Amino acid sequence: MKKSRKKGSFEDVGLATWPPSVCNMLSGNTNPLVAINFVAPPNPLTGKVHYPRRMGFMIERFDNGLRLVATCRHSIQYFRMPLYRKMIAFKNPRPTMLVCVGDPIEDPVAENDVAFFVVRDPSNTPTKPFTVLPDDLPIVDGKVLYSAQNFCDPIKSYYSVGPVSQAVSDPRLIFCKLSMAATEHALPDDHGRRQQLKQDGWLEYLLLQMVSRPGFSGSPIWDDQLQFYGMDIRGSTPKDSFYKKTGDVAVCLPSSNLYAARQRVQDQVRRLTKA
Repeated sequence: MKKSRKKGSFEDVGLATWPPSVCNMLSGNTNPLVAINFVAPPNPLTGKVHYPRRMGFMIERFDNGLRLVATCRHSIQYFRMPLYRKMIAFKNPRPTMLVCVGDPIEDPVAENDVAFFVVRDPSNTPTKPFTVLPDDLPIVDGKVLYSAQNFCDPIKSYYSVGPVSQAVSDPRLIFCKLSMAATEHALPDDHGRRQQLKQDGWLEYLLLQMVSRPGFSGSPIWDDQLQFYGMDIRGSTPKDSFYKKTGDVAVCLPSSNLYAARQRVQDQVRRLTKA
């Protein structure tokens, strides 16, 4: 894939505006960000092409160029649709197509929006995966965090992933189910309600005051020390009925959740990486 210079992309922002650690990650050969693209055949009536764009990120390295990528479970639905062609790529340091190995691996917890898949990096670059911790790092009001949006145009073979930095305000708890658009809420010290929601199948995530639009799903959320805080799984747009009240929000699946999901799929990952 060729590199584009779409508005809002990292190339347009300029290296000087980012901390050195983030600059080096994004511009060097250790970048773990992955662009996930799917392309459908042209609509026979309109000629338009549907190409959903998602994000993912590498969390483990294996021998022979194999890498484990984490993303949202809802992002991989097109893997199972034979009409959609998948195009998985990263920029490390040049845009490179990655080869999928086997099928995506879904978290056995049905309502958890987590999936993994194994890819092969043909250049076996020295990628530095994000470290997924079993315990969550605290997110304080005003903390600057980073995420990334997929701007790729697979029709024109252009690659562009645009990172953004945002000062997070007012982190709150939110409860979601993959199968439902509706959400539930609870205060941190309301342990009874939190426990009841979990017993009813709701998953506990964080609601952050961050921009999250189409193309952010599956993005890691990290800081200027490249510490991993979680994964963006939902967001808001001005078209949403609640947008005037809440503004831009992102639902962050915390590191502890992703860590637990990774442990649950160990057997499947081992089979694919030892083949």
